[in-house]
Amino acid sequence: MKASISIVPCGLRNIGNTCFMNSILQCVFATPPLTEYFFNVFPTEKKLRSTTLAQSYYELLQSVKASGGTSSVTPSDLKAAVSRTVSEFRGYGQQDAQEFMRFLLDRMHDELNRVRSKPPYREMKFEGLSVEK
Repeated sequence: MKASISIVPCGLRNIGNTCFMNSILQCVFATPPLTEYFFNVFPTEKKLRSTTLAQSYYELLQSVKASGGTSSVTPSDLKAAVSRTVSEFRGYGQQDAQEFMRFLLDRMHDELNRVRSKPPYREMKFEGLSVEK
């Protein structure tokens, strides 16, 4: 098992009114299992699927780690990747942080999900079964 990865927090420069994005990114950076995944697993698996947004996040995470907390980083590539995907986040206006977090995590989940085809929906039948079953 690889050693635990931790990054020293660093500043993120605002690109217009992107403090909503920066605050969420700081929270996501501080999520050890996700950070460990991106440093230990993502580089070996990224060739298996299209990971545009996840790749931008990975590169930003590397920049943050390389800064060692001594300088700030501009998340312009990640912002561009988000803007290409969701028109709501185009431009540099203020947005809702919770919506950005939901979008970011959902989109990265879609890109990184190993299951490529969902099993067909099947209705479960519980009529006639006891409560214990």
